[in-house]
Amino acid sequence: MRCYEGQTSTVVVEGVNLATERAADETDALVGKLQRAASAPVPHQSKEKSVVAIVGYLATEHGLNGEAYLKDWIETKTNARAFDIQRETENFRRATQAALAAASGKTP
Repeated sequence: MRCYEGQTSTVVVEGVNLATERAADETDALVGKLQRAASAPVPHQSKEKSVVAIVGYLATEHGLNGEAYLKDWIETKTNARAFDIQRETENFRRATQAALAAASGKTP
């Protein structure tokens, strides 16, 4: 997990492997971690900042082969944006850059 605390929000960039036999367990662990990050108070902070989560996932060789429900679970339970890092590399990069710029109060 990588985090950046900006002026307006905190950006969390995380990854998960959805191509393993333990994909459901790893997804549940990721969702729990992101939910805790979003709900944890930040010491010495005068106002509450939103948490923006970007998740890169590794899918099976032929794409989301039964893994779509895991991607949906991540996005639904955490409000994260999830990207297949092999097929959506550029979108993952752009979303991360935009979130970092917005967190800093800049426009991408």
